[in-house]
Amino acid sequence: MVTTGPHQRVGIDIMGPLTTTKNGNRYILVMVDYFTKWCEAVPLPQQDALTVARAFIDHWVSRYGAPVSLHSDQGPSFESHLITEICRLLGIKETHTTAYHPEGNGLVERTNRTIKAILQSFVSRSSLELWDEVLPQCVLAYRTSVHESTGFSPAILLLGHELRLPVEIQSPLLPYEEQEHVPYIRTLRNRLAYTCRLVNINLGNASGHQKDIYDRQARGPRYTVEDRVWLRRPMTSLGGCSKFHHSWQGSFEIVLIRSPTTFVLRNIQRPKDDVITVHYNQIKPDRTTFPFDAQLADPPPATRFYEVPPEGGTAYPCPRSGTEDSASLGEGAM
Repeated sequence: MVTTGPHQRVGIDIMGPLTTTKNGNRYILVMVDYFTKWCEAVPLPQQDALTVARAFIDHWVSRYGAPVSLHSDQGPSFESHLITEICRLLGIKETHTTAYHPEGNGLVERTNRTIKAILQSFVSRSSLELWDEVLPQCVLAYRTSVHESTGFSPAILLLGHELRLPVEIQSPLLPYEEQEHVPYIRTLRNRLAYTCRLVNINLGNASGHQKDIYDRQARGPRYTVEDRVWLRRPMTSLGGCSKFHHSWQGSFEIVLIRSPTTFVLRNIQRPKDDVITVHYNQIKPDRTTFPFDAQLADPPPATRFYEVPPEGGTAYPCPRSGTEDSASLGEGAM
């Protein structure tokens, strides 16, 4: 998803459940701007729609304004009537990934892994319940790191300058030049305009590179409407046993093809259930289906049998009467 400026598209997701902290937090609401990669991470005690909506308003909208669009998965917290109504009132367009396809919100998923890795370096095994206290420092480390796709840190893209870090006490940077407000604003505007042009170039290059890598690995059949397929569903129920979980479930029928990678499926066994929108990667052909009046070919006749030998013996061929083998043996015996 390529954007051309800040706050055009914000991705949102929930990490957890994690170890319950002393403050009762178990989840992290992660919000990322697709252009600047600026991140907000909010610890939450629960992931219901009201808690998520309040965190989104307090920690994003109240600080940076309403984004043009809000992108999320199909979790119940994000598809609730409350979130939909908030987006309607603020003029925010809602978009969602297809079912069971986290790659559709890849930026936030990658940010989740980065924050988790930073948290692991901050928190020891003996203090896992303190992760929400060091989370702000982890986010600071993320905001001041250069992002591979943009070539800049999220801080400089959003604020126009790098954040001053404690490490500068040991290795101070060059002092800031004192400027009047108007010249400073003009300089900042020019700087941001220049960096935005560079970011658009870098994002385009990164997107093309990622597409090339994906296309090399993309192989599979072509589907048409009414084709029967299997759907891959990861285990989501708490307390379930992954050892006995069948990831591929079916059979489903394709009722609509929205794009080359997006399909709408109907459960054949439960046709009254709601249809489900899925990604190409989540389905595979149902090879078990065939017309009921299809004529099945008989297998070719067996021409050789093997007798089961006695214990410790050796297996030897036993020709079937009426075969070439029996005829040749008969001739040899005469």
